[in-house]
Order: sequence, then C-alpha cells, then structure tokens
Amino acid sequence: MADAARGATGPPPHGSLSLPDEITIWEILVHLPPKSLLRCRAVCRAWCGATSTRRFFLAHHALQPTLPLLYDYNFVGDEVESLDIIPFDHALQPVARLQQASDFHHLEACCDGLLVLSFRNNWRFAICNPATRQYAPLPLAYGRNGEYSLLGIYPHSPTGDYRLLMYRYSPLMHDELVAELTVRFGRFDESSWVVAVPWDGDVLLLVNFGDWLLQVDIEGKLVATFHRRGLGPANLRLKQTLVQHTFFPTLEGYVANSPPFI
Repeated sequence: MADAARGATGPPPHGSLSLPDEITIWEILVHLPPKSLLRCRAVCRAWCGATSTRRFFLAHHALQPTLPLLYDYNFVGDEVESLDIIPFDHALQPVARLQQASDFHHLEACCDGLLVLSFRNNWRFAICNPATRQYAPLPLAYGRNGEYSLLGIYPHSPTGDYRLLMYRYSPLMHDELVAELTVRFGRFDESSWVVAVPWDGDVLLLVNFGDWLLQVDIEGKLVATFHRRGLGPANLRLKQTLVQHTFFPTLEGYVANSPPFI
C-alpha cells in the first residue's frame, strides 16, 4: 500500500508520459531562444545530440525573431568598462557584453547573426557571434593605391545571403506628437534620437527622450515605455544563430567564451 501511494505521488518512470521526440525537438526546443536552448541541452544526452546537428541549427535560426539592435556603454567613473549589445524586445536584456569597450567605435554591420565591430582609433574590425560567443579580428586587404576592403563578411552557406541588414531611417515626427511626449518624458533635444524599424510586418518608431525609450506605432500611438538611460540605436537588426561558421577558427586571434566577452 505504501509503495503504491509513493508511486502515485512520485515522478512517472522515464518516458512513460514524455512527449515524442519529434514534438519535443521540432515543435518545442527549436522555438527557444539560444540561451534557453543551450540550458535545455544539458537535460539529457538525447536532447543534446538531437539539437547539435546542422539541420537543427538551421531550423532554429529560421524561427528566431529579427529584432532591432540597441547598444549601451557601461562606465566605471569616466572610463568605459563594457559594451552591451541589446536586441529590442520588452525585456531589453543584452545578448552579449564585451569588455574594454572604450576602443569600440561602432556596430558596423549584421549578417546572419554575426556582428561586425569597428575600432575608434584605427582601421581595425572584428566579427563576433553573440549566441555562440565566438570572436575574431578581421583582416584587411589592401589594393594598389592604398584602398582597403574588409575581409570576413561571409555568406551564410545555405542561403548565400551577403546582405547587410542595415536600417538608417531618420523620420520626422509630427510636432503635436513631439509636444505631447515632451510634456510626459522631458525635452526632445540634440541628444534624443528616433529610429524607424520593421516590426511584425509593420513599422514602428523607437524614440529616446533622455531617460526614456518609447515605442510608437506608425500612426503616432504610444505603445510601450521603458525607463532606461544611455541606450543608443545601432541601426541594425539581429536574428540570432547557433550555426557554426568554419571560418572563425581560421582567423588569427580567434577566441570562444573568452575575452572580450564577459
């Protein structure tokens, strides 16, 4: 009797009530964001093996949202300590934090989940994948007259896609909307910014007013507000990927899960 009672209240035997692998892997895990998926892979060897194939990584990448990118410098005193790379969703959580960011100048480009960064004081560039925490400097190729071209914007092998997903809009908001938002959130001045980005088949505006980030739809309706200081627009969109790119280990200075990632 006691054994029967314990059996009724304890966990079911492994596999007795579990979902078929086809549903678990291809209907649930494939939809998770990269960080959550990597945690789930530690549950069992079967999950780890099934979610480590190139086929799975490509399917997972295809289902990830394409989100506008923001950035935020973290200071210690007057010195920049790190750079946060933040996809715009309502969590505003960074997908990567890079240390010693005082030398970073811009997020220059984004292609198939890879980011290209430039450096402030010289013509140097680096490429990184925030999801896999891979990072490497990029070489420059010099021409006869001193021109240079950036090596390392590689196509995603299944798609052949070279496009850089760059959005550099400078929309003008209606004066009435600016006046209304100014009353609520402070002055719209030279430090403020407005960026138009695609969103769920439509377009939205991200508006910075001092300590506030505002989400405004194309008709001028205020959709959401975020009390967050110091965010800047990257004018790029990120679709995260766990697809492994073989060129990373071939680049001099390549690292994974090491500085400059924190």
